[in-house]
Amino acid sequence: MEDQETCTTEIYLVDDGSVQVSSTQTDGPLPSAAAGTWTGGDGTETSFRMTIARTFGTGVGMDDVGSFTVERSFRGAEVKLIGEAFSITGTMHSSDIIMGDIDVGYFSMIDTTDAKLGEDGEE
Repeated sequence: MEDQETCTTEIYLVDDGSVQVSSTQTDGPLPSAAAGTWTGGDGTETSFRMTIARTFGTGVGMDDVGSFTVERSFRGAEVKLIGEAFSITGTMHSSDIIMGDIDVGYFSMIDTTDAKLGEDGEE
């Protein structure tokens, strides 16, 4: 939601470089499909890169005119530890054919994998 609003969505950074975007754990608009990729996160400044494409349906019933896809790239400016969890903050960008690469906001990610899986590593 890039209209001066915030939204929180659970994502999972898979070891193979893909991103799993939760279709239920979000307080933003629900996409009909979402996928992404990521690289970096080795602790150096601006090392984290992630791209997420989300597809949304338009209209309802007879007014449905198709779907559209929104792609955003995320560039980590700071990777640090908060307690025992990694935190990545940075800027969110959109690529526009007229305006080029434009900064459309910021993001903050906190690794909650251990808390989600529990102390024994299982859900």
